[in-house]
Amino acid sequence: MLTDTDSRAVAAAVDALSDIQLTLNGNNAVVSVNVSNAERQDLKQLPWQGQLWTELAGDAHQASAERALTKARQTPGVPVRLDIEHPWAGFEQTLPISYRLIADGDNDIVYALGIDLRAVANLRQQLANAQQAMEHDYWSMRHIENRYRRLFQMASDGFLVVDDVSTRILEANPRATALLSQDERSIVGRPFPLGLIAEGAEQITDAMVESRAAGTGSVTLNVGEHRCRFEVNYLRQDQESRLLIKVTALSEPKGANEAEANSGLLQAAPDAVVVVDERGILLDCNRTFLEWTQTPNEEQIRGRHADQWIGRTNVDASVLMSNLRQYGTVRLYASVLRCRFGSLMEVEISAVKLPGSTAQYALFIRDVARRVTADHPMSQQLPSSIEQITRRVGQVPLRELVRESTDVIEALCIEAALELTRDNRASAAELLGLSRQSLYTKLRRYGIGDTSDDE
Repeated sequence: MLTDTDSRAVAAAVDALSDIQLTLNGNNAVVSVNVSNAERQDLKQLPWQGQLWTELAGDAHQASAERALTKARQTPGVPVRLDIEHPWAGFEQTLPISYRLIADGDNDIVYALGIDLRAVANLRQQLANAQQAMEHDYWSMRHIENRYRRLFQMASDGFLVVDDVSTRILEANPRATALLSQDERSIVGRPFPLGLIAEGAEQITDAMVESRAAGTGSVTLNVGEHRCRFEVNYLRQDQESRLLIKVTALSEPKGANEAEANSGLLQAAPDAVVVVDERGILLDCNRTFLEWTQTPNEEQIRGRHADQWIGRTNVDASVLMSNLRQYGTVRLYASVLRCRFGSLMEVEISAVKLPGSTAQYALFIRDVARRVTADHPMSQQLPSSIEQITRRVGQVPLRELVRESTDVIEALCIEAALELTRDNRASAAELLGLSRQSLYTKLRRYGIGDTSDDE
């Protein structure tokens, strides 16, 4: 048993270590209340006396409060911890208290020693508010950075961020890379200035020194084929300093406007114009070609072979490309243009190798279906031959007249194929759907061309 002195010491320690002390009787009701903390005297205003322990805990903590009280009575002298938020009507919020329940086995009394957690709860709430504010600021900064990055990439002028100490480029937008880099590689991480001759590099260095003294500096220099103005701004951030450099192209490269004008002229041309590579793959076309072939947009023709639209068969385009690769130009090549829905258009093609290009050709396609000119030589021969045959009606049997007509038409078709292929007999045989041997036989039969070398 404790002496009176020991009891007073224990009571003083309990008062010092807890803010409120409740005494529960055998019926689990509060029989006495003591608020020992002078800063928590508002707890005396609450009606603790006579309240049941489970009622003090409220609905949310009633089960846990009952379990803790039962455990304390089962283990007298052993403290049982319990955290409760008391739902008092007079308080704007719940009252959080951390209890230690200690049962006295002799008197069937339970002491509930509580520590007011309102200060801790307020700190936690402040921490949560600060964290939410930081999260909000973080996402705001992310959105601002995304907008900055987007504008940085979209800017028509070049922009650089250069470290003042190492003079290395920290950031550069695509326009600045295009102006200063000849090999189109990224210039981030490379020392500045770059892309300038020695004299220009010295002048931009002087502008950087001027910006450190006056805040800004500017200089106009030649960068490759461009005349550019460099505006340097000095920026200090904490212990670091940066140079913000704006690069404005005052003049476009020589020939750029001319190329743009030529492109506009080809787009407005009344004849169809297409650009192909040495394999016959379409690279570009004008609006007239899209209109004639009834194609919705350029993306649907790029990367496809020209024989999809040009020629009665793929032989026409093959012969055209073969002559282009060999001679560099082709004039008045008669063919047809196949439209998207199967209709055919009689056309005439002139083609030329593009200057400054190793393997690109421009095809100029003209519609000749409505051309008002003298008849083609083949058109003259066909009516004349038919007229000679019809004059013999009544003189020879019909079977013989039909055979002669077939021979005349066959000979005319062979001559037309040879003309289309520029006397390339292998291509003419493929165009007519004949074997080369059959074509040579018919050439000898009708006496077309020099057949001495075919033997």
